[in-house]
Amino acid sequence: LAEPSPAWPAMAFASDALAGRRIVGTIPTESGAVAMILAATDEQTGQLTRGALVAWNEHADPELARLDVDPLGESLRIVDCFGNERELSEEERSLGLALGDMPVFVEGIEPSLALFISGFSVEPRFVRSSVTEHEHAIFLTNPWPIRITGSLQIREAADPDGKARRSGWNITPAGVLDFAIGPRERQRIPFTFTFGRAQLSGPKRLEVLTRVSAQREHPLLRLRFTLDVGLEDLQLDLETSRSPGISGPDLVVIASITNSAARNRTLRVEAATRDLPTQQLQVSDLGTGQTVIRRFIFKDAGGPNSSGRMVVVSLSDLEEADRLNKVIQVP
Repeated sequence: LAEPSPAWPAMAFASDALAGRRIVGTIPTESGAVAMILAATDEQTGQLTRGALVAWNEHADPELARLDVDPLGESLRIVDCFGNERELSEEERSLGLALGDMPVFVEGIEPSLALFISGFSVEPRFVRSSVTEHEHAIFLTNPWPIRITGSLQIREAADPDGKARRSGWNITPAGVLDFAIGPRERQRIPFTFTFGRAQLSGPKRLEVLTRVSAQREHPLLRLRFTLDVGLEDLQLDLETSRSPGISGPDLVVIASITNSAARNRTLRVEAATRDLPTQQLQVSDLGTGQTVIRRFIFKDAGGPNSSGRMVVVSLSDLEEADRLNKVIQVP
């Protein structure tokens, strides 16, 4: 005889929740999180109805695995995989719905608005770490059968704690842009930006504040995206140690530099940390495919209180505007 199992009620609820619906798109999320748009199709009008999201976190950073669902409907309900319902909390409305490893359903969304978000993209996603003007573009797609209008503004995204960032990015245009898109059409909206020499490599989070009018004016959307800042032909790996023993007193920062460009490079390497002079070393004529090691020794900076100290290492090409900045924390 079959025995009761906790999976049974979850399977029964999923069967009911998915009945008559299909996956019509996905919502852009932090890498490692999943959000699928579900909807049924009205046989008479062809309009999408019974909109919902099903979302979960596979392997994204838990602090970043949040989904901004508040603008997608006026009466949203969060339903877990066992069918337990609740309303969206105030924290979830302001910071986004936190996703865990168990799927949750967001019932009551407007499927066409979710598809508008699904059609949002930014290209290219890679940014060369160079002190120059960078050209990128936003793409918007109109999923409605009518012409839509709206406006958008690009800015740096807030930290997970809600604080706005100020890292010296100059985005052009800085103000509000208007757009109008025909039915089922895709529109390209170019923008440029510059940043200073201190910009760290790695992910950079931006957001587009968007208002769209389609049959009615929808609430403000925050469409977040991540750009990857770096150099595809220059690699910098860092590690720290203590000298002459495991308790110091000196701190040693080891920089491993690999050149994969089709030319030899002459580089300057700088290491900086608080309360100590910046150190500089040079790498001359580093050939294609070659790797060199440079060590920085900070006297009396590796003692018992050095744990948590941040060291910024900068790698500059003396012939171009390329500059790669990385930070390492002393364990």
